[in-house]
Amino acid sequence: MAAAISLTILLLMFVNTIQAKNLMELYAYCYSNAEDMASLKRGETPTPEKLPEWCITMRNDVAPCIIEKFPMTDDGSIASRGNVLLTFYKIAKDERILTHVKLYHYGCLYNSWHNYLADDECYKQMLSQCVRGNQSCYYVPCGGGDEKHKVYKVLSSADKESEPPKSSACGVIRYLVTISLMALLYVV
Repeated sequence: MAAAISLTILLLMFVNTIQAKNLMELYAYCYSNAEDMASLKRGETPTPEKLPEWCITMRNDVAPCIIEKFPMTDDGSIASRGNVLLTFYKIAKDERILTHVKLYHYGCLYNSWHNYLADDECYKQMLSQCVRGNQSCYYVPCGGGDEKHKVYKVLSSADKESEPPKSSACGVIRYLVTISLMALLYVV
């Protein structure tokens, strides 16, 4: 009886090892066949300049390749493709895939790669603390984030200071023009 249990355990371990190896081969195949990935060495993360192409490739090439060979629910959206990568990691449990999943979520999905182009230090910090580390980086502003916060502060204080005069039509027009210009500054 003990021999049968030991044999069953060994067989399960063998099957899991084969399955994990097949999953890693599938991921390696999908990742290496993507054009933009050819320039990256194994385990290397893209530079901020290459991050936009990396994000697009993960969404449009790598995730669909995984879905083709390992069927999962997917609607093609950027968030759904992130879930495909995360689900695949949960099955394969490989650190390289986890690095890519975190980078996809923090660099492509929840934060704007556009901001990382303007702030290389913020990108490096996100990589070290969130992709390689264990911090959460959902909706962390970089680059333009601080400027928008400053503009918001200016707008809210200007709002209080520039109440329209109650009796003057010119004052109302001046107030509307000022608010419109401030709103335009905030958008830019």
